[in-house]
Amino acid sequence: MAIYVFAHTKGGVTKTTTAINMAAMRAADGRRPLLSDSDSGQSSARFINARKLADRTPELVDIPFVSLVSYMQDDHSWYQIDQDILKLAKKFDDVLIDAGGEGHGSPEIRMALTIADMVITPCGTSRPDTDRLAPMDAMIRDARVLNPKLKAVLFPTRASTNARSSDVIDFYRDVARFKQYEVLETVVRTRDCYTKWLTTGEAVFEQKKPPKAALTEMAGLYKEIFNGR
Repeated sequence: MAIYVFAHTKGGVTKTTTAINMAAMRAADGRRPLLSDSDSGQSSARFINARKLADRTPELVDIPFVSLVSYMQDDHSWYQIDQDILKLAKKFDDVLIDAGGEGHGSPEIRMALTIADMVITPCGTSRPDTDRLAPMDAMIRDARVLNPKLKAVLFPTRASTNARSSDVIDFYRDVARFKQYEVLETVVRTRDCYTKWLTTGEAVFEQKKPPKAALTEMAGLYKEIFNGR
């Protein structure tokens, strides 16, 4: 059993898109993954709802799901989701957590990092997106005090499909300052198929005519993240 956290403190970087595609691919690969939505935006929950309503033959692969969001208790302490995740993890092959929050103070991200085997951070290639990696880098450093086995990986998303664009090169140059991360080789580019799950509940490989380039990107990312696990 392994715990994977998909996290970024900035929205719109394809964090949920990555988590739900990896969960669906994991299920199709014969594993039993648990997808946990621990982001207050509950985008993964929207994916699961759309999936349940999808009229598909054959049916979409089953993805067990739970929503776990921290909240302020009467004594002003945060409800701890980490122990709930550890209890649930015993029943599954993998746990994939979609975690988000603003800045250094995100309790969901912080708690998830203390029990995770790996944190995966998709990040847009623009400077505003990469600048927001600073709090993630700091939280990973802090989490490794309690969880020294934590692996952290980063990859560019929403990259331009224009072969003349330098955005990916600029991204690699910019993120070198974040020392807690290993940068993956996979580059995920801007494609319409990556947002179809919002209405159809489908991962990319489940779509009727997904672009080959998108399938290649998702397959590459899957291999790098799970690496035969």
